[in-house]
Amino acid sequence: MRAKRRTMTPQEARGLRIRSERVKRGWSQEELARRAGIASRTVSYIERGKSGKTIERATASRLALALDRTMTWVISGEESAASDDERLETLVMLLRLRWRDVQGTPRGDSIIRSMKAVIDEVQEAPQDSKRRQPRGLS
Repeated sequence: MRAKRRTMTPQEARGLRIRSERVKRGWSQEELARRAGIASRTVSYIERGKSGKTIERATASRLALALDRTMTWVISGEESAASDDERLETLVMLLRLRWRDVQGTPRGDSIIRSMKAVIDEVQEAPQDSKRRQPRGLS
């Protein structure tokens, strides 16, 4: 008699997706944690699918930035282009990082380039008065 296969939970799928991306880059959990600015135990917890149905928005943003993915991909695995609101919220998270930890490093230079690109895109986009102002930018 064959044993029934257990269906993977969304949390386990998220953990596997993040682990696969981390391994593809050749990073340890500690390296991902360092790049994301979160505790390595948090990375371990998420990768094992123990993070619960949701993860904090700040944690998702930090993982997205470190892995060069969108928060949507981190949370649900959907491969969609980042919306302007998501890009702006990611920018706010970048600004909240402890700047002294990355200033003058390749990571700091990468952050500056990302910030400039997002700012340029936002400045070039048509203004829509009904759009929600991202938290932290008002």
